[in-house]
Amino acid sequence: MSRIGKQPISIPETVEVTLDKHLITVKGPKGKLDLSIPSLISVIQKDGVITVKPKNTAKEALSLWGTIQKLISNNIVGVTEGFIKKLNIT
Repeated sequence: MSRIGKQPISIPETVEVTLDKHLITVKGPKGKLDLSIPSLISVIQKDGVITVKPKNTAKEALSLWGTIQKLISNNIVGVTEGFIKKLNIT
């Protein structure tokens, strides 16, 4: 079981998420990102929260579960905050 895949993704008010069969589109103040979803994974959007679940217990589905959850989460961060690189000089 994926610990990352179980975590729900909250959608900020400034972000619009649309789900097609195998495509999720995230629009925000900093742009628009698309992500194709494998057929082994189901994505459910309900009440401002996205949940990701595997459709079966196949090894490939379970390995993609956490990856797809994190990619969707990263897309939401990307359209709200953008890319940030911190430089530490010592």
